[in-house]
Amino acid sequence: MYKTCFKILLLLTVFVTISTCIKIDTPIDIGSGDTQKCIFTDDGGKTIDLTPLQNIEYSYFDQYSLSEYHYGICSPSTHCQDILNTEVEVESCGIFETNGAPNVTYAIGLFAGGTAQVFTEVTNLFYYQNVANNVCPGGKMIMQLELNCNYFYDFVVHAVLQPRTCHTIISIGTIHACEKNSLVKL
Repeated sequence: MYKTCFKILLLLTVFVTISTCIKIDTPIDIGSGDTQKCIFTDDGGKTIDLTPLQNIEYSYFDQYSLSEYHYGICSPSTHCQDILNTEVEVESCGIFETNGAPNVTYAIGLFAGGTAQVFTEVTNLFYYQNVANNVCPGGKMIMQLELNCNYFYDFVVHAVLQPRTCHTIISIGTIHACEKNSLVKL
């Protein structure tokens, strides 16, 4: 009961946060892993620096769907490349149980062509994988990393959401999504 209430509360918080944010930048091409590609500055000069989160392998296991996610932030996931046995730079992948068969692995997003949107206190990184239209609506599988400013955590996964087929959102709290050189006022 408490877990369900917590998930609903967290889900509402995420959507309220997104709906009340002011967009301060248009989608930005993340590029090819250059560390400067993980620093975002709005027109007013506010800077979000996610470079401390680059080149780290992240994993998350969702106990409810029994799905396992692996991803990089502004960098490809070599773990995904290894388990998919590919040289292509894969940003994210998932290991799912499909039709009762465990350990079915899919590339969710490719590193090339990733984009970012910077909002007040929230930075979204989007990675795409083109697939057939009969696999995903619109022919795209999407991994969205939602990095929320949180002064109390270096890095914590709050939730994994799937608002529609082939769209996965990993909601993360991190101090690195806060404006660079900002201070906490308690």
